[in-house]
This record gives sequence, C-alpha cells and structure tokens, in this order.
Amino acid sequence: MRPIGGRWFPGVRFFEICGAHGCPVLDDEALKHACDLGYRYLDAHHDEVPDEEAEERQFAEYYRVIFDSLRMEAPELLIAALSRSAVKDINFEPYPETRAVLDELRRRGMPMAILTDAWPSARSKYEAIGFLRYFSEFVISAEQRCTKPDMGMFRPALDTLSVRPDEVLFVDDAPDLIEAARENGFVALLMDHACEHPGRADRVTDLWGVVHHVSG
Repeated sequence: MRPIGGRWFPGVRFFEICGAHGCPVLDDEALKHACDLGYRYLDAHHDEVPDEEAEERQFAEYYRVIFDSLRMEAPELLIAALSRSAVKDINFEPYPETRAVLDELRRRGMPMAILTDAWPSARSKYEAIGFLRYFSEFVISAEQRCTKPDMGMFRPALDTLSVRPDEVLFVDDAPDLIEAARENGFVALLMDHACEHPGRADRVTDLWGVVHHVSG
C-alpha cells in the first residue's frame, strides 16, 4: 500500500476539512514542523490505543498539537471532523500490481500475514477495499503495544501460520527492519518501489519480484 496523495500526515482530507470549517492551512514548513511534533505525540502514546474509539481520541489530541504549533484556534467541531476522518477515511491505496500478486500467491497456496505499524482502524480499512481476505493474520502494532521489529509483532503471525522464522519470507520497505528480521532468523526481502537502494541484491522494485523470489 501507499498513502493517497503521497504522504501519510497530516491526513488524507486535512486541507479539505480545514477549508470547509473556515480554517485554511498553508502547506508549508510551519505545517511540516507541526506534523513532526504531532507525530512525536502519536509515537509516544502508540501503546494506548486498543480500539478505534481510543484511536479517534488520540488523533483529536494529535490535531490539537498541530494547531497549537501553528498558533491557530481550531474549533472542536474541526478537531472532531479531522480525527473522525483519520479513523474512518481510507488513506491508502494499493500499488497497481498488488491485487494480482496476492491472487497469484493465494493460488499457489501460500499463507500470508500482515504486520503493520498502524492503528486499529487499519483492519477495517483493509476490509473495506477487499484486501483483508487474503491474510490469515493481521497484526497491528497499536494492539500489540509494540512495533516492528519487536518479536511481539511477529509472534501472532508465526503462531497462526504454524511456522518458524526461517520458513517465512518477510517483505518490508525499511532497510533497518530487513536487517533486524534477518537477525531474528527470517528470510527478508527489501521492497524498493522508489528505487532508493540500487545495488542491493536483496531488493525488488515491484511486488511481482516477490513472486519471482518464491518461485526461485
């Protein structure tokens, strides 16, 4: 998946919602700094979000941090609309080949799991776009109260699939997570859609590369 509009924060409908509430925000360095501060808040409290109701409350505070940094008065109706959008609106889209690759891997009988550093709403969003059905396990960091590469993220998937780490191909777009997964015994492959890591023998540049890897 990739973020709609090319970035995850401050939200897929942030500018639209702010404008509709009479609080237009410039897309500038001040907003970038505010988003950084907001993300620090999210990161510091990521293990306090067991469900979507708590997620919405956390994003409400995230947007308060942003508007405080911007020195803007944000009415509670605006904060509520933004936090509701963060939880309910789908903010990502699959790469063009994603569904065909998942269909092919499922046709080959390969069990799959998702491990995502995200919030509880990720599950319902995947279901809404028809992708949840591909996976035997869907592990969300906020629910596990840890993030990758902590084995607390991997253990539910290993248990559900009844496999050892050395029987698993872990695919991620973060080089540090690839290295950590290898240290924990996994086979690992770097997904490099943006071609930011040329020369690495362990990278693929689209999801069909995963199919070719497991076919080799």
